[in-house]
Amino acid sequence: MNIPSMRPYLPKEDVDEIKEGFEAILRSGKLTLGPYTERFEREFARYTGVKHAIAANSGTCTLEMIYRSIGVREREVVTPTNTHIATSNAVIFAGGKPVLAEMDGETLCLDLSDALSKVNANTKAVVVVHIGGLIHPQIKELQEACSKLGIDLVEDAAHAHGATKNDQKAGSFSRAASFSFYPAKVITSVEGGMITTNDDLIAEEARSLRNHGNDKRGLQVRLGYNWRMSELHSLLGLTQLRRIEEIIKLKNRVARLYDEYFEPAEGVCTIKTPTDSRNSYYKYPVKLNRGADVGSITQTLKAKFGIDTGSLYFPPCHLQPVYMEMFGYAPGDFPVAEDVLARTITLPIYAGMSDSEVAYVAESLLATVKARSK
Repeated sequence: MNIPSMRPYLPKEDVDEIKEGFEAILRSGKLTLGPYTERFEREFARYTGVKHAIAANSGTCTLEMIYRSIGVREREVVTPTNTHIATSNAVIFAGGKPVLAEMDGETLCLDLSDALSKVNANTKAVVVVHIGGLIHPQIKELQEACSKLGIDLVEDAAHAHGATKNDQKAGSFSRAASFSFYPAKVITSVEGGMITTNDDLIAEEARSLRNHGNDKRGLQVRLGYNWRMSELHSLLGLTQLRRIEEIIKLKNRVARLYDEYFEPAEGVCTIKTPTDSRNSYYKYPVKLNRGADVGSITQTLKAKFGIDTGSLYFPPCHLQPVYMEMFGYAPGDFPVAEDVLARTITLPIYAGMSDSEVAYVAESLLATVKARSK
């Protein structure tokens, strides 16, 4: 078999609808900031349970818009070391300084105590990343701590479209949240991002920032960028949003099948989802035993079995050359992240994955791990 790490879920009827919609958009002459973008924003806000949703052309720019809107210039923002570097790069672009924090080795989420230990008088915000589609199990404690300390909580929800905790959706736990619609995400618009917030001022500033700093009169009242989402991307995103519950249900079915294969297995440890949460399974991570030859295992899965795997951000941010040079980070600074991420791989998981494909991946991994442990 040839098993990709991801595959967007686009049934034929959706493709037909998108093609018809593309033609209508192209013939209309309204290619950006039009009715499809407005509808996508409105339906995404309603789905997430917030007042505002602001569409843009990437998850990276939505992060920067949030940071600029809350005012991180010359301030510090605590961010996880185990995330895509865009989470903290956007702090730098907004004029602030990212301060990295450790991860929890069981959940792969931000280590709450370490993150809060990095807070000082110059801290503006803490960023929580819902890794792999799992809302941080201690999100309520993090909310309360940030409120008590008088700092903002920001969600990087790029992995977590439709994930819930106690039926509350990711993107509604913080002052503002950022989503990505990159092709590998839970839903896609090919490229794109979305801010969710209940804060009127953040929404107003974000809509201005994405369109060269224009206000409703068309006057440039701040320095902005061309961060608009096109009508074509919005139509695709809208079509995907209407499938999101089906997509999450199908991905959870795949995850449960994987769980059944790995629960009794040696050498492969899964990440548990709390009973009060729904994981949207952007990725399905498994931890291998210390000493496992991860490079050899993943190469064998690809070369022998045709299975694509991934990682959850290894090397972590603090071991990326640019941050080692800029901030002086070094090996050993975040030992949990360095240990766990080095032996964590992510397995293929997508909505259209068949039972036989899941079995093939699981059995191939278990056979490879067993062979490499001899």
